Amino acid sequence: MSAVSGIDAAHHSLRWLQADDDVYVATHEGEYAGFIAVAPAAGYFAHGARGERLGRFRTRALAQDAVQHARKKTRPALRAKARKMVRG
Repeated sequence: MSAVSGIDAAHHSLRWLQADDDVYVATHEGEYAGFIAVAPAAGYFAHGARGERLGRFRTRALAQDAVQHARKKTRPALRAKARKMVRG
C-alpha cells in the first residue's frame, strides 16, 4: 500500500491511499470516506462512503472530486443523526 501524493490529499481534504493496483481508498479524519476503482479501458469509478455509485470519470482527479463532493453532502445529515442519538 502506498500513499497518493500529499498534493492530491491536500487539494481534496481527504487522505488517499492506494489499496491495490486498481483501488484507491479515501479517509477523512481516520474514517472511511469512499473509494475509486480503476478500469484501464473504462476509466475511474467513484463510490461514496456508503457504497453508493457516484459515476464513471475520465481522470482520477475527477473521481476524487466526486468522492469529496459526496462526503460534503452526507456529512451534515450524519451529524444531525448523531446529535439526535445523543439527546435520546
